[in-house]
Amino acid sequence: MPGKTINQVDSDWYDQKYDSNTTRTYCWNKKIFELIRANKILGKETRILEIGCGEGNLLKNIHEEIGINKDKLYGIEQSEKAVLRLKDHGFKNIKCTDAKNIPFKDKFFDIVIMAEVIEHLRDPDAVLAEIRRILKNNGIIILSFPNYLNLPWLLLRYIAEISSIADRMINLQPYDKIFTYFHLIKYVESNEFKFLKSYGTNYLPPGLHLIEPMGLSNIMTKMRLTFLSFHPVLIFKHNEKSRKQGIGE
Repeated sequence: MPGKTINQVDSDWYDQKYDSNTTRTYCWNKKIFELIRANKILGKETRILEIGCGEGNLLKNIHEEIGINKDKLYGIEQSEKAVLRLKDHGFKNIKCTDAKNIPFKDKFFDIVIMAEVIEHLRDPDAVLAEIRRILKNNGIIILSFPNYLNLPWLLLRYIAEISSIADRMINLQPYDKIFTYFHLIKYVESNEFKFLKSYGTNYLPPGLHLIEPMGLSNIMTKMRLTFLSFHPVLIFKHNEKSRKQGIGE
């Protein structure tokens, strides 16, 4: 089992980020929660891991509203402050570690979540290899990311890189890679996962996105315009030869 390694620059940044409690639930987390709640294969023994769980808003919702026991919910996070806060809420299976070194045994999890994380990974190949190791056969990975096929947000991203004007809206982190919808699907598939389905969230441009209703996202997804959303949610399966089931149907 891999040992604990943390990039100190990243850890310090995330500790500072979580200095104040964050209670906002973002649109992509709402969609991920909705997908997990609708999952037909959830059972008492279902184990879920969230990589980059932060202060655990998603894990808390899964426990409180779906009823999955806290001992079946796991998380890893680089911020020790965030980890301690989650443990104070009774979540004992939260580890302060790097995603390249996931301290859980092989074929242990049914679902792995990475919400707005993959673009911040310095070595995503290593992290995806770890996810393959810890996922059960037919296990599901759910991820969301900033999709820069959404051109208004791409423009804002470039402004944020040369000026502080857009910092609050983009919130650049210590390491930020630019991905696009089709590129990321191809990339994850090259790491031995099978793409199943996608759902769009956040179609409106900067400023208007704060008032965007989930209903609009659902309509745009039905119109097969997910590739234009800024925060698409993608579902992949570990064992591509197996039958699609549960949230991937």
